Amino acid sequence: MSARINHVAIISHQYAMLGRFYGVLFGMQPAPDSPLNASISYGDGNIGMQMLVRRDGYIGGIDHFGMLVDDLAEVERRVQRYAGSSMVQRPSSRPFAAYSANDPDGNHFDLAQAEDDTRKEIYAKGTWEQPRTINKFAIRTPNADRVADFYAEVFELTPLPNAREEGTHYLSDVAKLAGANPYLAPVPLGGSPESDVRKRFFEEHATGKYQMADPDGVWIDITDE
Repeated sequence: MSARINHVAIISHQYAMLGRFYGVLFGMQPAPDSPLNASISYGDGNIGMQMLVRRDGYIGGIDHFGMLVDDLAEVERRVQRYAGSSMVQRPSSRPFAAYSANDPDGNHFDLAQAEDDTRKEIYAKGTWEQPRTINKFAIRTPNADRVADFYAEVFELTPLPNAREEGTHYLSDVAKLAGANPYLAPVPLGGSPESDVRKRFFEEHATGKYQMADPDGVWIDITDE
């Protein structure tokens, strides 16, 4: 079965500024018809990033991701094998996300079928190629092995080895961005005993060469491979 990540979504009270951050640093392009009073969408020509308005009762940060598949019925059959997982149809007001589902640990994701018009909110300009792109989406969850098995079986994803190497290839661009506009400066990693522990955890489990955080503190793992 064909399956791939179609979009990732971040909830923030400063969603428009976050969109600008990812646009400037990584060259992502905005969808020209994004309504600023609801959300804003950027893309790298293959995967879209949605910056969602943080409303009352919602927690800021990474909210969900979306999968584009060629057989929703088969996905639903596989999801039902796992206790705690479910899949429901979305309302017609969200045509780009036909269904929503969750993995055994409750992590939420959207689902859409490939032949449907599922990418119009992100790719009004069509697809394109650019040098900086999204290459993975990470889930922090208490039962990593079980959740990894879930995604491997449901979507036939292939586990990859940890290939992390040392490097600081993006430091100059980050410094230039922060110097030009301090409101787009990344949040520093570490700085207190508790945040230093989180920083070490991030660096030890990252697969990229350089780790940073966006202005809202969402972790970003960067590599040139």
